[in-house]
Amino acid sequence: MDHVKQAQELLAADRYAELEDLLQQFPKKLQQVAQEIRLQKALKINDSEELEELLDQYLAEYTKPPIANLLVAARVKMAAGKYREAIDLATRVIARDASNFEAAETIYICNINTKQFRHALEVSIRLREEARRLAVPVQQRMSYFYHEFLARTMLAQYEEALEIWEETADDRQRFPELITSSVFSSLLRCLVATGRNGEAIQLIKDNNLDESEDPQLALTIPLVWQAVDDEERCYAAFERLITLVPDSVEPKWNLALAKLGFGRLKEGLANYEVRWDWDEFPSSKRTFKSARWSAEDLSGKSILIWGEQGVGDQLLFLSLLPFVIDKNPAKIIVEVSEKLVPLVKKWYPEASVRDDRVKHTEGQLIYDQIDFNIPSGSLMPLVIEHNRELRTRRRYLRVPSDARSKLLPQNFSKKKWIVGLSWRSHYLTEARTFNYLSVHAVIRILELFPQDVGFVCLQYSISDDERQLLRKFDNIFVPDEDFFERVELNALYAGCCDLVVTAGTAVLQLAGIYKVPVITWLPKNDWVLLGQKHYPWFDNVIVVQGEAKWDTTAMLYAVIRKMKIALRLDLEI
Repeated sequence: MDHVKQAQELLAADRYAELEDLLQQFPKKLQQVAQEIRLQKALKINDSEELEELLDQYLAEYTKPPIANLLVAARVKMAAGKYREAIDLATRVIARDASNFEAAETIYICNINTKQFRHALEVSIRLREEARRLAVPVQQRMSYFYHEFLARTMLAQYEEALEIWEETADDRQRFPELITSSVFSSLLRCLVATGRNGEAIQLIKDNNLDESEDPQLALTIPLVWQAVDDEERCYAAFERLITLVPDSVEPKWNLALAKLGFGRLKEGLANYEVRWDWDEFPSSKRTFKSARWSAEDLSGKSILIWGEQGVGDQLLFLSLLPFVIDKNPAKIIVEVSEKLVPLVKKWYPEASVRDDRVKHTEGQLIYDQIDFNIPSGSLMPLVIEHNRELRTRRRYLRVPSDARSKLLPQNFSKKKWIVGLSWRSHYLTEARTFNYLSVHAVIRILELFPQDVGFVCLQYSISDDERQLLRKFDNIFVPDEDFFERVELNALYAGCCDLVVTAGTAVLQLAGIYKVPVITWLPKNDWVLLGQKHYPWFDNVIVVQGEAKWDTTAMLYAVIRKMKIALRLDLEI
């Protein structure tokens, strides 16, 4: 009997020991076939470890395997969470078959799982175009519409995502099975983000979405209630989610932030420490031999305050350091991101300030000799617990008397007002786009205000295109500095201003440190406001609050009206 035929019969009969004996007897010219039959066996018995090992050997030995085997290998790597390898394998398929939908879908899923949403969007658009060109069945085309819908939602392209949703209206009812929990979750996010809260609530009611046991969808439901200020339903939805996934930390953390945003400080702070149990929290939990500080007297003792989260967060929390200083420590050590060290040294000269590059402190003498430690974010609960509000002494810096003459153009000495401008975060693709304006909004400000107002660009990570657009105006100075790395200099420029207008980024904190009045904009119920109308972290901060995805033009003119009042100008807008 033919070797291959006999092997296939043994495989079908699950006679694996005999099968392996036979495969060992295959001649050299059939070794690739033998390996492929072993792959079929591993696939049949669902032995993922053996299958991946065999695939690695097979792909290393044979440079041009059948497309079907490459696809199997890509699926196996994707299931194992090895997304980069899966993408590479699927890309090899596309190179040989440009219209291979399975390979493209594999690449799309891997990009979604690795949060490469822009790449996922590009793939979904190609899938739609190719499906249209080849006139594939409507159901298959609809699935690619939803791929693009999900990717655009992840990129905060909410309006564009809803356009896709409307485009599929005629066919949606024909294929309800394609409207998955992920699609519902994304649709709710889009509706809330565009201010269509009533439609979001109706969608929940019509489809009983608040009874879903899908964690992703259940995580979205509280956001809807939060958007309409329904505290009780928001909390109930979070509690239900916590019951569904009791081992998940994210819903507990989000519940804590929601309660802080609504001003329920005691309840919000009760779960604030849970952040250290969340694997995706942006800071690593550090362990020390010393005791965790809980606001006791520090006379004769040393304490380490170690930074957490982003640059802006670290500065925000360090505004509370006077609370520690008032406890009379013999030595204060502050660890922050390296780029913050020069600024924090100026801000708190009595502290020993160093960078936080050392993550594993066990057994290191400089850490073992410290009496107490505390992550900087945990100062907030202590201050509120002891002072009943986020109030402590403020520490400010003063700008050197010659700073303006050294830093600003000579003609700015004749300006009546100096206004600093910053409009976005470093990350242009962040989902919280409400927080940001574009450079074109800044241009509108430059066009409206008179020439006796001089503007200073405080934007870090400014792009070449943004820089070129702004330099067309002679009433704004754009420093040739890398503010992203030179935070101390960014702060000094902010300190030279009479007013700073900025998104809720680190620039807000930099201006606050120099006690410069600030106008900023934040979503209603943002946790950082702690349920207050006024900014609780620094004085002289005016907050323009709005609904999620408030129209950016309306937001811009609300900011401009605040600027008019602050500068005492009579402008026609």
